[in-house]
Amino acid sequence: NMIFLRQTLRQLALLAIFCFPWGTAFATKIPGDIQLAFTGNWQGKLIYLDQERNVVFSPAWHLCSFLAELRRQMVGDLLLIDVGNNDSCYQPSSILLPGECPDTLANLIHPDVRCLGPGDFSRVSLKQKIPPEFFQRLWTNVLGQTPIFQFRSHLIKTIRGRRLAFACLISPDFLLNSPLAAVPTLTLESPTRAVRRLLSETTNADLIIIIGHLTPKDSKALQPYLSDRVILTEISQNPETESSRREISEHRIWSVPNGNSNLFMVSNKPREGAPFEFTFRRLALGRLPGPIPSEAEQLRERLEEKQNQSLRVITTKECAHSGPFFWKPDTVARMVAHLTRSDLTLIQLPPLPGFSERFVSPDVVMNSIPQELFSEFWFRGIDLERYLQAVFRSHPPETIGAAGGKLAFLGGKVRAFKMGLESMDLPAIYRVSLNESLYRFAPLRPERFGGRAT
Repeated sequence: NMIFLRQTLRQLALLAIFCFPWGTAFATKIPGDIQLAFTGNWQGKLIYLDQERNVVFSPAWHLCSFLAELRRQMVGDLLLIDVGNNDSCYQPSSILLPGECPDTLANLIHPDVRCLGPGDFSRVSLKQKIPPEFFQRLWTNVLGQTPIFQFRSHLIKTIRGRRLAFACLISPDFLLNSPLAAVPTLTLESPTRAVRRLLSETTNADLIIIIGHLTPKDSKALQPYLSDRVILTEISQNPETESSRREISEHRIWSVPNGNSNLFMVSNKPREGAPFEFTFRRLALGRLPGPIPSEAEQLRERLEEKQNQSLRVITTKECAHSGPFFWKPDTVARMVAHLTRSDLTLIQLPPLPGFSERFVSPDVVMNSIPQELFSEFWFRGIDLERYLQAVFRSHPPETIGAAGGKLAFLGGKVRAFKMGLESMDLPAIYRVSLNESLYRFAPLRPERFGGRAT
């Protein structure tokens, strides 16, 4: 009973923190008005693997019980904004369970506004359609939309007689290697031009909140357009950033930190003549009470099963019972494929990892394989078939990883190869990305097999 009482008092204290703005007396509760809660920016770490290969839950899962209680007890209106950027091509859950973790949490916390971020496109490959639910999210600076590619430009919410407009900008630099770059009908608009268009389309809005996944250059270019009516909410691209806000131009720029550890709250306490008067606070999610939802436990079990299939175990004399772990070449190839636009990504990894860690995480693997060590080549289908046979004659199959195609072996030789779901077309031209250990290896130089650099 004492334990239950302590937990109850702790939860009430946390609710009290949310219901009163920082820097004001605790004697008066916020009058029934608007509170904005910014979450997201999970960057693929809602469920992740630690250095011991254990599955770890992000504190963000505590939002489920906390927000339900907050909505039940608070006076006024709460708008929950999912800023996006919830996946990452460097994290196991995004590779092995593409999109499932953020979509599951979103279904549990019911955000009022959902945006897209650059990391979210890590679940999209050139051979896959964009998930239909993407088109229900906000993305403002994209042009050339068609009935197939139709993103929401902005969203207006009317709360207590006031119209709040939400928009989302992504710097084109963050999408240079995205599969979207290969869609000829889509053009990425500059953020400044998109804001000018947005302002003309939302003249009847009382407040415009722009969620921005921006480079410093694009952020600076937007500052002349900001005002008491136009707020830029910057999303940190650095998972280690802990700053809760940036005081620029009288709070016209808010900075939202990584969402795995924080919930960023903005409360509006209006006064006469000023309908919007904001206070800010950040709640450390790791301090919230409440159980991990059962849906997350189910994802954990599936991730454990998937990662056991995607990690290779090497037993060494120094570590006979629990040898070092590292990602299988196919898994690394899939991660690299997100950074290229090729039809096929082919890599060759050394048979033993050159790392001291017992478990090599995806970001370590990716940092060890700089993108400049990859080159893209054109191959005719018939030449690519000969090249693949030569690759697997020169290197052990367990050191070769492929993404974008499927290989079938028989008698130690490649007997069948499919590009996506289709059989390879021998006269067709394919773009193939190779890592340095393949294209610089004299017997496998692409030029010897009819390949040429793109």
